[in-house]
Amino acid sequence: MIYNIFIFSLLFSLTCFAVQDIPKTGNKNNVKNDIDQKSFITRETTDLFTRRYGKSAIIRLLYIEKTILVLKEASLYKKLSTIDQLINRIHFMPDSKQWHKQNYWATPLEIIGTNYGDTEDIALLKYILMLKVGIHPKDIQLIQKQKPFKRRYKTYQENISLVYFRKDYVPLVLDYTYRGGKIYKYKDQFKFEFIVKSPNRIWNIITKEEVTNRDIDKLLNYIK
Repeated sequence: MIYNIFIFSLLFSLTCFAVQDIPKTGNKNNVKNDIDQKSFITRETTDLFTRRYGKSAIIRLLYIEKTILVLKEASLYKKLSTIDQLINRIHFMPDSKQWHKQNYWATPLEIIGTNYGDTEDIALLKYILMLKVGIHPKDIQLIQKQKPFKRRYKTYQENISLVYFRKDYVPLVLDYTYRGGKIYKYKDQFKFEFIVKSPNRIWNIITKEEVTNRDIDKLLNYIK
Protein backbone atom coordinates (compact mmCIF):
# COMPACT_ATOMS: atom_id res chain seq x y z
CA MET A 1 0.00 0.00 0.00
CA ILE A 2 2.83 2.41 0.88
CA TYR A 3 4.50 1.63 -2.43
CA ASN A 4 1.24 2.28 -4.27
CA ILE A 5 0.86 5.70 -2.64
CA PHE A 6 4.47 6.55 -3.50
CA ILE A 7 3.97 5.75 -7.19
CA PHE A 8 0.89 7.92 -7.39
CA SER A 9 2.43 10.87 -5.54
CA LEU A 10 5.63 10.60 -7.59
CA LEU A 11 3.80 10.75 -10.90
CA PHE A 12 1.65 13.64 -9.68
CA SER A 13 4.57 15.67 -8.35
CA LEU A 14 6.62 15.29 -11.52
CA THR A 15 3.93 17.05 -13.53
CA CYS A 16 4.46 20.13 -11.37
CA PHE A 17 8.17 20.58 -11.99
CA ALA A 18 9.35 23.57 -13.97
CA VAL A 19 12.07 22.02 -16.10
CA GLN A 20 14.71 23.95 -17.99
CA ASP A 21 17.68 22.96 -20.13
CA ILE A 22 16.50 19.40 -20.74
CA PRO A 23 16.88 18.18 -24.33
CA LYS A 24 13.60 17.82 -26.14
CA THR A 25 12.66 14.61 -27.89
CA GLY A 26 9.56 13.43 -29.63
CA ASN A 27 7.45 10.52 -28.53
CA LYS A 28 8.90 8.17 -31.10
CA ASN A 29 10.17 5.01 -29.48
CA ASN A 30 13.77 4.30 -30.48
CA VAL A 31 13.69 0.62 -29.61
CA LYS A 32 13.18 -1.58 -32.66
CA ASN A 33 9.98 -3.58 -33.16
CA ASP A 34 8.17 -1.80 -30.37
CA ILE A 35 4.49 -2.63 -29.99
CA ASP A 36 1.62 -1.17 -28.02
CA GLN A 37 1.47 -3.27 -24.87
CA LYS A 38 -0.96 -3.39 -21.97
CA SER A 39 1.55 -5.48 -20.01
CA PHE A 40 5.01 -6.90 -20.50
CA ILE A 41 5.31 -9.15 -17.45
CA THR A 42 3.80 -12.51 -18.38
CA ARG A 43 1.29 -14.49 -16.29
CA GLU A 44 3.82 -17.30 -15.96
CA THR A 45 6.38 -14.84 -14.61
CA THR A 46 3.97 -13.27 -12.10
CA ASP A 47 2.97 -16.69 -10.76
CA LEU A 48 6.55 -17.85 -10.29
CA PHE A 49 7.64 -14.45 -8.98
CA THR A 50 4.85 -14.44 -6.36
CA ARG A 51 5.74 -17.91 -5.14
CA ARG A 52 9.39 -16.92 -4.82
CA TYR A 53 9.22 -13.41 -3.40
CA GLY A 54 5.75 -13.01 -1.90
CA LYS A 55 2.72 -10.72 -2.17
CA SER A 56 4.42 -7.42 -1.34
CA ALA A 57 7.01 -8.08 -4.04
CA ILE A 58 4.42 -8.80 -6.74
CA ILE A 59 2.62 -5.56 -5.85
CA ARG A 60 5.93 -3.74 -6.28
CA LEU A 61 6.60 -5.43 -9.63
CA LEU A 62 3.15 -4.76 -11.07
CA TYR A 63 3.24 -1.09 -10.08
CA ILE A 64 6.62 -0.68 -11.67
CA GLU A 65 5.18 -2.27 -14.81
CA LYS A 66 2.14 0.02 -14.71
CA THR A 67 4.34 3.10 -14.26
CA ILE A 68 6.57 2.14 -17.20
CA LEU A 69 3.60 1.60 -19.50
CA VAL A 70 2.24 5.06 -18.63
CA LEU A 71 5.63 6.61 -19.42
CA LYS A 72 5.80 5.33 -22.98
CA GLU A 73 4.43 8.60 -24.40
CA ALA A 74 5.85 10.92 -21.72
CA SER A 75 8.48 13.62 -22.16
CA LEU A 76 12.14 12.74 -21.86
CA TYR A 77 12.51 14.46 -18.50
CA LYS A 78 9.51 12.68 -17.03
CA LYS A 79 10.88 9.33 -18.22
CA LEU A 80 14.30 9.95 -16.71
CA SER A 81 13.05 11.48 -13.46
CA THR A 82 10.28 8.97 -12.77
CA ILE A 83 12.48 5.93 -13.35
CA ASP A 84 15.36 7.47 -11.39
CA GLN A 85 13.28 8.30 -8.31
CA LEU A 86 11.20 5.13 -8.50
CA ILE A 87 14.18 2.77 -8.58
CA ASN A 88 16.02 4.81 -5.95
CA ARG A 89 13.40 3.43 -3.54
CA ILE A 90 15.28 0.13 -3.57
CA HIS A 91 17.47 -0.46 -0.53
CA PHE A 92 21.24 -0.65 -0.83
CA MET A 93 23.10 -3.86 -0.03
CA PRO A 94 26.54 -4.91 -1.34
CA ASP A 95 26.90 -8.14 -3.33
CA SER A 96 29.13 -9.69 -0.67
CA LYS A 97 26.31 -9.47 1.87
CA GLN A 98 23.30 -10.16 -0.35
CA TRP A 99 24.67 -12.80 -2.72
CA HIS A 100 27.91 -13.82 -0.96
CA LYS A 101 29.70 -13.08 -4.22
CA GLN A 102 31.81 -10.31 -5.68
CA ASN A 103 30.53 -8.30 -8.65
CA TYR A 104 27.27 -10.20 -9.10
CA TRP A 105 24.98 -8.60 -11.68
CA ALA A 106 21.49 -9.40 -10.42
CA THR A 107 18.57 -9.83 -12.79
CA PRO A 108 15.78 -7.20 -12.86
CA LEU A 109 13.42 -9.58 -11.05
CA GLU A 110 16.00 -10.41 -8.39
CA ILE A 111 16.43 -6.71 -7.67
CA ILE A 112 12.71 -5.98 -7.59
CA GLY A 113 11.87 -9.19 -5.74
CA THR A 114 14.36 -8.73 -2.91
CA ASN A 115 14.05 -4.92 -2.96
CA TYR A 116 17.82 -4.74 -2.47
CA GLY A 117 20.80 -4.09 -4.70
CA ASP A 118 24.13 -2.32 -4.95
CA THR A 119 24.80 0.73 -7.14
CA GLU A 120 25.44 -1.49 -10.14
CA ASP A 121 22.11 -3.30 -9.76
CA ILE A 122 20.24 -0.02 -9.37
CA ALA A 123 21.87 1.42 -12.50
CA LEU A 124 21.17 -1.75 -14.51
CA LEU A 125 17.50 -1.76 -13.54
CA LYS A 126 17.16 1.91 -14.51
CA TYR A 127 18.91 1.11 -17.78
CA ILE A 128 16.57 -1.67 -18.88
CA LEU A 129 13.47 0.30 -17.88
CA MET A 130 14.70 3.29 -19.85
CA LEU A 131 15.06 1.09 -22.89
CA LYS A 132 11.51 -0.11 -22.28
CA VAL A 133 10.12 3.44 -22.40
CA GLY A 134 11.89 4.05 -25.69
CA ILE A 135 15.19 5.72 -24.85
CA HIS A 136 17.82 4.67 -27.37
CA PRO A 137 20.60 2.40 -26.00
CA LYS A 138 23.20 4.66 -27.61
CA ASP A 139 21.99 7.54 -25.43
CA ILE A 140 22.49 5.87 -22.04
CA GLN A 141 25.63 4.35 -20.58
CA LEU A 142 26.72 2.70 -17.35
CA ILE A 143 29.77 4.30 -15.76
CA GLN A 144 32.10 3.43 -12.90
CA LYS A 145 32.89 6.56 -10.94
CA GLN A 146 36.42 7.01 -9.68
CA LYS A 147 34.87 8.20 -6.46
CA PRO A 148 33.77 5.95 -3.57
CA PHE A 149 30.11 5.45 -2.72
CA LYS A 150 29.21 6.26 0.89
CA ARG A 151 26.26 4.74 2.65
CA ARG A 152 25.59 4.73 6.40
CA TYR A 153 29.13 5.64 7.39
CA LYS A 154 30.59 2.94 5.17
CA THR A 155 32.58 3.46 1.99
CA TYR A 156 32.42 1.22 -1.09
CA GLN A 157 34.82 1.48 -4.00
CA GLU A 158 32.24 0.33 -6.50
CA ASN A 159 30.15 3.36 -7.43
CA ILE A 160 28.16 2.86 -10.62
CA SER A 161 25.78 5.36 -12.15
CA LEU A 162 23.85 5.85 -15.34
CA VAL A 163 24.51 8.72 -17.74
CA TYR A 164 22.26 10.07 -20.47
CA PHE A 165 24.37 11.24 -23.41
CA ARG A 166 23.51 13.45 -26.33
CA LYS A 167 26.16 14.77 -28.69
CA ASP A 168 24.50 18.16 -28.67
CA TYR A 169 24.01 18.37 -24.92
CA VAL A 170 25.78 18.20 -21.58
CA PRO A 171 25.51 14.62 -20.18
CA LEU A 172 22.94 14.01 -17.42
CA VAL A 173 23.88 11.85 -14.43
CA LEU A 174 21.44 9.54 -12.64
CA ASP A 175 22.96 8.50 -9.31
CA TYR A 176 21.66 6.19 -6.62
CA THR A 177 20.46 8.12 -3.59
CA TYR A 178 18.02 6.18 -1.43
CA ARG A 179 14.55 7.76 -1.56
CA GLY A 180 15.85 10.83 -3.31
CA GLY A 181 18.41 12.28 -5.63
CA LYS A 182 18.13 14.59 -8.59
CA ILE A 183 19.36 14.29 -12.13
CA TYR A 184 22.22 16.70 -12.69
CA LYS A 185 24.55 17.80 -15.47
CA TYR A 186 28.01 16.30 -15.68
CA LYS A 187 30.60 19.07 -15.45
CA ASP A 188 33.76 17.17 -14.47
CA GLN A 189 32.61 16.61 -10.86
CA PHE A 190 34.30 13.21 -10.95
CA LYS A 191 36.36 10.98 -13.22
CA PHE A 192 34.76 7.84 -14.61
CA GLU A 193 35.16 4.84 -16.89
CA PHE A 194 32.57 3.34 -19.21
CA ILE A 195 31.31 -0.16 -18.46
CA VAL A 196 31.35 -2.10 -21.71
CA LYS A 197 31.37 -5.74 -20.59
CA SER A 198 29.05 -7.82 -18.44
CA PRO A 199 30.11 -10.71 -16.17
CA ASN A 200 26.57 -12.06 -16.44
CA ARG A 201 25.60 -13.13 -19.97
CA ILE A 202 21.96 -12.14 -19.53
CA TRP A 203 23.12 -8.53 -19.36
CA ASN A 204 24.91 -8.69 -22.72
CA ILE A 205 22.12 -6.41 -23.89
CA ILE A 206 24.25 -3.45 -22.75
CA THR A 207 26.74 -4.18 -25.55
CA LYS A 208 24.16 -4.30 -28.36
CA GLU A 209 23.76 -1.34 -30.68
CA GLU A 210 20.24 -2.33 -31.65
CA VAL A 211 17.82 -3.70 -29.09
CA THR A 212 14.35 -5.05 -29.82
CA ASN A 213 11.31 -4.95 -27.60
CA ARG A 214 11.52 -8.73 -27.46
CA ASP A 215 15.09 -8.52 -26.09
CA ILE A 216 13.92 -6.20 -23.34
CA ASP A 217 10.87 -8.27 -22.38
CA LYS A 218 12.94 -11.43 -22.29
CA LEU A 219 15.28 -9.87 -19.74
CA LEU A 220 12.44 -8.35 -17.70
CA ASN A 221 10.80 -11.79 -17.45
CA TYR A 222 13.97 -13.75 -16.77
CA ILE A 223 13.66 -15.64 -13.50
CA LYS A 224 15.87 -18.43 -12.26
